[in-house]
Amino acid sequence: MGGGENMDSKGSAPMGLSSLSDIVAFERTPLDARDLPATSYAALAQAAQAVPHAPALSFFAEAEAFDTPFQWDHETFFDHVTRTANALRQIGVGRDDVVAYVLPNLPEAHLTIWGGSAAGRVLAINPMIEAMQMAELMRAASVRVLVTTDRSSQSDIWEKASAASRDLPSLRHILVCAEQSYAANDGVWLTTDAQPPMSDDAKQIGADRFWDLLKTARADALEFGAPRLSPRPVHCAQGSVNHDSVSL
Repeated sequence: MGGGENMDSKGSAPMGLSSLSDIVAFERTPLDARDLPATSYAALAQAAQAVPHAPALSFFAEAEAFDTPFQWDHETFFDHVTRTANALRQIGVGRDDVVAYVLPNLPEAHLTIWGGSAAGRVLAINPMIEAMQMAELMRAASVRVLVTTDRSSQSDIWEKASAASRDLPSLRHILVCAEQSYAANDGVWLTTDAQPPMSDDAKQIGADRFWDLLKTARADALEFGAPRLSPRPVHCAQGSVNHDSVSL
């Protein structure tokens, strides 16, 4: 993700930090006097209001497509985050429920992080670990929703994540994203209806397409109380290929 200029203490006007003297002057004001946003959702809202048309997220699937990235400005990105949070609430994610994601660094990963932490809690799982490790982490966290990729020739994430999702008593929903959505590398976002169809494997286990869920969710405001300051709204989990090495 990338942003525009730095905002002032109220988030209402951009200010530049281009020299050491700028940094020294900036640091004279203590952080606790800057009225900083208390949550990540509030920070994104502040950015969307202050610099709505500055780039917030740029994504390219391959290095050759560096000049034609898929891009959202702050306003659009915040709308999608809000839509994600509302969609997750609609399928039963409460403040203390956990949404896990096993994804490469797709745009949907960022929506899951920030929208998921607004609706509940988020567990980020390293897609490089084995299915057994993923399952142990999701079972320990009592994961309610899993967001992952659909079957793809580009990775084995689906095979591992779907295997890990079996026999998880807390799991209620699996949402799948399509890596193929970005295959054209032309920077043109696909509409929801133009997204690649789900694989038969995903259909067989009752998964839903990520963007289908978001399609009907409200984007202009949260449909529930805004999140408050939490010490750990996002949990990161990683493990080595050694089964004995897993951290949460």
